[in-house]
Amino acid sequence: MKTLTTLLLSASLALSIQGASASTSSKLYSLNGEARAGSLIPSVAATSNVPFNKRYEALTLDQQELVKAKFDQLADDARPPFPNQGLASVYKPLVKANKLYGDNQALSVLVGVNSEGKVNGVIVNKASGEAVNPELVAYLDKTLRRTNFEPAYCGNSSCSMDFPIEISFN
Repeated sequence: MKTLTTLLLSASLALSIQGASASTSSKLYSLNGEARAGSLIPSVAATSNVPFNKRYEALTLDQQELVKAKFDQLADDARPPFPNQGLASVYKPLVKANKLYGDNQALSVLVGVNSEGKVNGVIVNKASGEAVNPELVAYLDKTLRRTNFEPAYCGNSSCSMDFPIEISFN
């Protein structure tokens, strides 16, 4: 029965990935989580249309445009902040925080990045508008402050800018 459930889960994931790929015309990347009990296959912790393991400079122009689209009114000559070690360095702590202190509800996170690429603040909200567990917020604040970012560029100089993250949990 466990094998049948795993096969059905795999088939439904494959179908959803195919459907997502067909509708966006870009590849879907996944961040592996821990394997479920009794399985050697890692779970999918997060998906994105931008690779989790690449720096901003290593992204294709199309992928860079997808990142820029998350920022309201970003000038053509501006560049958003981006984690030095790629998106995995911010999504892994989010997944772990949810496992430790969360309730599987979608989160909206704003990471304040200063002109030197250092995190100077983290704001966490639930998509539902409910209060967020203070322990989850404290964990993310402490963890994400250790994450180095390539700072945003506004014209020819670095500038402060928030890095938005939206994540849903299954």
